[in-house]
Order: sequence, then C-alpha cells, then structure tokens
Amino acid sequence: MKYFYGYEKTKTYFEGWYCKIQTDKESFAFIPSYHIDHSGNRIASLQIVWGQDTYSMEYPISEFYASEEKFQVQVGKSKFGEGGLHIDTTLNGIDIQGDIRYGDLCKPKYSIMGPFSILKGMQCNHGVISMAHSVNGILYKNGKTISINGLGYMEKDWGNSFPNTYFWTQCIFKDVGRSSIMVSIADIPLTKKNKSNFTGCICHICHRKRDYRIATYYGCKIKKYEQDEIIIKQGAKELIINIFPNNLNKEKKDSSCLKAPVQGTLLRTINESISTRIRYRFFIKNICIFDIVSEKASYEFVN
Repeated sequence: MKYFYGYEKTKTYFEGWYCKIQTDKESFAFIPSYHIDHSGNRIASLQIVWGQDTYSMEYPISEFYASEEKFQVQVGKSKFGEGGLHIDTTLNGIDIQGDIRYGDLCKPKYSIMGPFSILKGMQCNHGVISMAHSVNGILYKNGKTISINGLGYMEKDWGNSFPNTYFWTQCIFKDVGRSSIMVSIADIPLTKKNKSNFTGCICHICHRKRDYRIATYYGCKIKKYEQDEIIIKQGAKELIINIFPNNLNKEKKDSSCLKAPVQGTLLRTINESISTRIRYRFFIKNICIFDIVSEKASYEFVN
C-alpha cells in the first residue's frame, strides 16, 4: 500500500488527512494537506477545527514532507503519524503546541473504496486510517493547558476536487465497547466533464469487535437521502441516521467553515459540525444491533 501519491503528480491535485480527537468535553481535528494548482505550484496547508472555530494557514512546499511507505506527514513544525501527533503552530487566532499519543489503531481489513480503488482518474478517493484508537497527551492552546484523554479517528482524501454534493458523518461510541461508524454518500462523476454521474455510498461500522461494510459495490441501496435523515439498505442490513432539526441550521454555532479543494486548490467553503447530535440505528434481519444517540457526532451535508 502506498501512503502518499503527491510527489508523482503534475496536474491539479490535493491530498489531505483528517485527524479527529474526541473527548468528554470537546472535539477537534487537525487537517494537514498538500496541493497542486493549475499552474503546477505546490503548497501545503494546515486547518484546525475546534468546536465552531476554524483556523487555517498555508505553508511553502519546502516545509512539507510525507512518507510513501507509512502514514507520516509534516507541515511546518507539526507532525502526524500512526503513533500520534506533535503540533506546534500559530495560525490566525490560535497558538497551539503539544503532543498526543495514540493507542492501537483499528484499521479496516481492506480499502473502504473496494473495487473503485483501482479506477484511475477518480475525482476524489477516500481512505480510512483508523476507525478508533485511544488518545492521550497535553496541548497548550493560547496559553491554556489542556489534558487529552479520549478517542481518535483518522481518514484521508486525495484526488482533484471534493464531490459537488455529498453527505458525511463519523462518530465513536465509547459506551458500547468503543464502537465507531463512518458513512459517506457522494455524487461521483465517471468522466472528467461530469457528463456521467452516479450516487455512491460507503459505510464502515466497527461494533463490539465486529466489522460491517455497506457500500455501493456490495449492492447498497440509498432509500432516503435528505438533510435530516439518511436510510441505506444492503440485503438484510439497514442503517438509519437522523440528524436532529436544531443542528441543520448553518448559522448554528456548532457549525464551522472549512476550506475544501477545487481543482487542487482550497477555493471552496463547506460547513462541518464536528460535534453535534445524531441518532444511528443499525438493523440486521430487522433485529436492532444498536440504537445510539450521540452528542459527539461529526457531520457534513453539502448540496
């Protein structure tokens, strides 16, 4: 498996990693990324999502490094890897330093993209690095000491642009044996001119040491695709997701603005709620495997 593809790219391109930390008190994420624009210029960036606040900064490519052999990325003085992260940066409005160590990663047994992972020229590819792992450490944020003891999740995206429309959610449920869920539904163009599209779904669930995969390439059907409710079904498996109405208002304070790639460059703004209230119900043969309402769910709905 190759862990970084950007060095060999010459046309518009992006590659980014989403490192989420979830504690009892708060949730936040670090997003290092790599970009090539229309003119072939290469830059790096770092975004931090902390509650409803977002901070970002671009770096010269000389301050970026990524290993092709393992997950190991550096932007400026900040480093990200499978064993943890070291953060040392001052962005617009936040001064943050510290170290967070990870426990054993819960890696999916095979690519979340399934057979689509071998297709070349996909607009956006998705990968899950860890569905859940313990996190421990200390951060110093604007002079305040913050002890970190919680759970983490990591994923990555790479390609040319984010999908035009998509839904994404992720959550870890520590009260049911460190279960975790990730779901993404997106408009997927099959040609560069976007003349042939389909709506694809990928979902991975880790629950009580068992893995479940629901995906278009396994015959998943999207029964309902609305901002407040998602229903997907694959054979005997059914997942129902309800986003509570008071979390749908984009002006609500739990929603933050993230920069997203278009033709490799961070030109687009999307809204993400990194910690919001969502209900997840998972059934197999009409038997409820879990029914969980979490206040710590992350959520994006872009249309």
